[in-house]
Amino acid sequence: KHRAAFRRTRETAERKRFQEISISHGPAMIALVSDTHIGAPGCNIERVYAEQDLINSTPGAYTFLLGDIADSFLVGRLRDQNMTHEVTIPEDWLLVEDYVNRWENLLGFIGGNHDAWSRTLIGHDLHRSLIEDGKVLYDTDDMRVTVNVGNVAVRFRMRHQFLGGSQWNPSHAQEKSVKFDDAWPDIVVSGHTHTGAFAREFQHGGKRKIAAWQLDTDYDGR
Repeated sequence: KHRAAFRRTRETAERKRFQEISISHGPAMIALVSDTHIGAPGCNIERVYAEQDLINSTPGAYTFLLGDIADSFLVGRLRDQNMTHEVTIPEDWLLVEDYVNRWENLLGFIGGNHDAWSRTLIGHDLHRSLIEDGKVLYDTDDMRVTVNVGNVAVRFRMRHQFLGGSQWNPSHAQEKSVKFDDAWPDIVVSGHTHTGAFAREFQHGGKRKIAAWQLDTDYDGR
C-alpha cells in the first residue's frame, strides 16, 4: 500500500511539473484573481460579481483563481469572530460555489490558507469538488503551467503565497523563488497580501522574468 501511494505521488508530481494549456490564437488576456474573501463583512460582493462579469464578457480573456476565495472563518479565534458575521459559513460556501461555477473561462484554481482550513478540519477539499476533472487545473498550493497562445509559450508559476516577503521590496518573495528554487517560469504570480495589482520585470540568467501580484477584489481591510 505504501509503495502504491508513493508511486501515485511521484507520478502526480511529475505530471504537474509539465502541464500545458493551449489557446488557439491571440490576443489573450490572463486575469489573475485572488483574495475575494466571499463571506467577509467587508467584502464588496456586488463588485466581486461585477468584475467577474467584466472578465467573462471580455473577448480573449481567461482566468486563474489564486486562493482565499472564501473567508471561511473556521479555526481558533476566527471561529469566534464568525459568530458576529451576518453571512454564515454554509452561506459562504453557497456563494463560493455559485461564483466558481459562473466563470466562463476558468483555466486554473489554486488554494489559499483560508481555503485549506476546511481540508484540515474535515479531511475534504471543498474547492476540488467544484472543479470538473480535466477541464480546469487545480492544486492546493502550487501550480506550474505553460500557456500556449498560438505558437507563443509563456511559463507561469503561481502560488497563493511565496515565502520570504519583504516590506522594502514587494517582489522579493517571487524573485527569490526564481533565483533559489525554480528558474523555469517566465511569470511568477502570488496573492495573499491584499494589495493592488502590480508587476515588476527582473533579470535572471540573462532572461527577462516578471513578478506579479493578483487582481485583489477583497475590500474588508484585513
